[in-house]
Amino acid sequence: MKKITALALLLTPLIAMSQDKIVTKKISLNLTEKYHVLNTDNNVRQGLYMVTDAEGGSVVRGKYDNGKKVGTWMFYGPNNQLVQQYDYTNSKMLYTNLDSGSYIQTDYSVSAPANATVLPPVKIGGSTLAFLTFYNTKDIPPLITKEKSDINIKYTVSVNTDGQIENVYADYESNGVNEHKKVYVKPNSSGLLDFIPAKVDGNPIKSTVILSTTVGTDLIKVNYNNQIMNVQKQ
Repeated sequence: MKKITALALLLTPLIAMSQDKIVTKKISLNLTEKYHVLNTDNNVRQGLYMVTDAEGGSVVRGKYDNGKKVGTWMFYGPNNQLVQQYDYTNSKMLYTNLDSGSYIQTDYSVSAPANATVLPPVKIGGSTLAFLTFYNTKDIPPLITKEKSDINIKYTVSVNTDGQIENVYADYESNGVNEHKKVYVKPNSSGLLDFIPAKVDGNPIKSTVILSTTVGTDLIKVNYNNQIMNVQKQ
């Protein structure tokens, strides 16, 4: 028994060392991710995964096992409201409440016969998560910001049959001034931009998703709980 106990004590530090490296990375202006990687391979994620917003509030909580998403992931929106639970082990949506206080208006379009059964594309994690991943004040054209008025922002997102984003375009409008530009999307290593693709009569199909909102020109950052929400209420 003593030999077994001694061996266990020797192995415990080795097990802890194999996954105790923590990576903290900014993935957009408003979102920061934190996760563990195996010391034996810095590209393999293991254990708890988190995303927080600009105020430090939880946006995403989930778990990796040997680099693969497993179990139920939790996605949060404004005021820490749970907006989704997604089971990555079984690729199944367990809970969704995308209307729980989001300041993002959404729409979509697909090409389908008039009598077809259409299922819309679904953003895993919700539309607010997608918006905050795209949004950066540096992308807003000076021609728009100099208007010193509220800015209408619309992202047009092309989603393929695998639920992956093909491209994103932004339209900015303020006081009658408009500008259209392509948005650079960082590599989707964390899967934060994954969609469940639209389906027509049960078959995956390409779709276009629209995400839009209004912000004030004095905003330095977008967060869930105050600045944009205050603009929306005015």
